[in-house]
Amino acid sequence: MAVFALMTRTAAPRRLNIIADMDWVEDPSIRAAAAQLGFVPWSSENMKALLNAGELVAVFPEGLAAINKPFSERYRVRDFDWTRLLPAIELGVNIYTMSTVGCEEAIPNISHRKILKRYLACPHCQ
Repeated sequence: MAVFALMTRTAAPRRLNIIADMDWVEDPSIRAAAAQLGFVPWSSENMKALLNAGELVAVFPEGLAAINKPFSERYRVRDFDWTRLLPAIELGVNIYTMSTVGCEEAIPNISHRKILKRYLACPHCQ
């Protein structure tokens, strides 16, 4: 939604560059699609280059761990690697916090075997 809102502004549309762990993406076509949407592989150098160019950058410091939270932890921020914000601090750029709610519902995690075993009566789910 943030990407859409920034890109469709008629006065001054801006691209949102999302710094993300991209190591898990092996398929080149998926990596290319993510790049088109504004995803940039995480590195301190990438972040500094974007910030030095005056680009708008989003960092989700919880990373992929936010997607894999159990239902009981939804809407709670886990501990995260605050060093991901160091490039912005070193360059002295403004940091604005933003809350995103609903990731747990947008990307439901169905890989919890104990839950599958209980609800589906699946004897092979260990």
